[in-house]
Amino acid sequence: MRSKLGRDQHTIQSTEPFLLYAAASWPYHLRQAATGSEDTLTLLVNFLEGRSVLSWIHSLAIFHHLEVLVRAARILTSFVDLNRKLNVEKSPMLHRLQDLDLLESWATDFLKIVGKFGRHLLQDPTAIYKLVPPFCPSNSNMHRQFGHSEASQISVSGITNTVWDDCLARITLPNNEKAWKIACAGRYFAVLSSAGSIFLGDSFNLEEVCTLRHGEYITAICFNTPCDRLVSCGVKSTKLWAIPTGGLLGSTPNPTDAKAMDVTFTEKDAKITTASDDKIIRYLYISNIEGGWQCLDPALLKENTQVEGGFITSPCYMAFSPDAAQIAVA
Repeated sequence: MRSKLGRDQHTIQSTEPFLLYAAASWPYHLRQAATGSEDTLTLLVNFLEGRSVLSWIHSLAIFHHLEVLVRAARILTSFVDLNRKLNVEKSPMLHRLQDLDLLESWATDFLKIVGKFGRHLLQDPTAIYKLVPPFCPSNSNMHRQFGHSEASQISVSGITNTVWDDCLARITLPNNEKAWKIACAGRYFAVLSSAGSIFLGDSFNLEEVCTLRHGEYITAICFNTPCDRLVSCGVKSTKLWAIPTGGLLGSTPNPTDAKAMDVTFTEKDAKITTASDDKIIRYLYISNIEGGWQCLDPALLKENTQVEGGFITSPCYMAFSPDAAQIAVA
């Protein structure tokens, strides 16, 4: 199989038309299979103990479907959990604990491989054979089974972690830009940089999807519920973007001398609502974004009493509750 995968993607699709379906769909069929089947468990163990698992990951990387690894990890974990529950009714002699541990360990490996090596595999899918295993922790299945292979091109020393740590991945911004805010929703995440750009990434394989260039300093960003829109509030303007294409859907000037400290979508994503440092909550309708901002209630956040020895100043932080029914001001 590996020799067949060495060709370009279009050639593989024409000569092996069933390959993509087989690589991407077996986790779905596993979910539909009989959970307590001994034959199913045996097939999974044979697959994960052999080099076929590397060819499978190679295939997914070629077709840019590494998100299947995440799906497979979830389904394998569910399969293991259900089998452990069924073991309660079986004789201890029939418990295949070692095999279930193998499946559970590989489920963890799949998640970590996508997070740590996803971008590298998309650039060079063959790296899964010789380059990825040596960089995995020594107690991971990937390293134990393939990290010491004679075919490995490198030897890695100095890795102190014997198991996967809590860090899934690191995101590096270009030109030494700093990440100021991160927003996550559904399949995508957005990283706001110090240069006023928003880097949109795929939360499954961490591949960069697009870059949104607002053109000025940005103070707040937010996804809508379906994760097909993102709003960015700059110093002078607020812009609405289409996700994942990155197309600009609309722009409107911001009120003078008011900086948005938080922004959210309200009324079933029909409105954009902001909380600004002038202590005013404003909103605009997405269907008429050029129509500009309207004030919800200018007196809502105004303080009429002054604490002895204190001063009434602009807030340092403002945040909406998840349902936007409340707001915290500090």
